[in-house]
Amino acid sequence: MAGRQRKPMKPGEGQQPNRGTGPWKGQGAASSGARYLESCRRRAIAVKSKREFGQLNVETLVYVACEHRLVTMRLGAIKSLEAGDTKRHLSALRSIERCETAGPSVRTAAYQAANVVQARMEAK
Repeated sequence: MAGRQRKPMKPGEGQQPNRGTGPWKGQGAASSGARYLESCRRRAIAVKSKREFGQLNVETLVYVACEHRLVTMRLGAIKSLEAGDTKRHLSALRSIERCETAGPSVRTAAYQAANVVQARMEAK
C-alpha cells in the first residue's frame, strides 16, 4: 500500500502556528508599578476571604504588599552595592526612584543616591 501523496504547497500556505490572533487584552501603556499595584489589589481581595485576614481591610493588605516590594528592591540595591556591581546598584536605585508606591521622601533619597553613584561612575 502506497503512502499518502502530499499536495505541493506554495510558500505561506502551510499550517500556521496556533498563536493568539485576537486583540491583546492587556493593559495598554500601564507602568510596571501600576500593574503590580493592580495585581496586589486582586490578591488582597482573594486573601481577604481567608479567616486569618478577614478583619483586615483591602487597603491594608495592598499597603503591606507594596511595602514588601519596596523592601525587596532596597535589598537588591544593597546586595549589588556590597557585591561592587555599580551598574546594577544604579539600576536598582533608579527603579526605586520610579516606584509609584514609594513615598516622596524615599523617591527623593533614591534620586539623590543615584545621582551620586552616576557621578562616581562618570568620574572613573
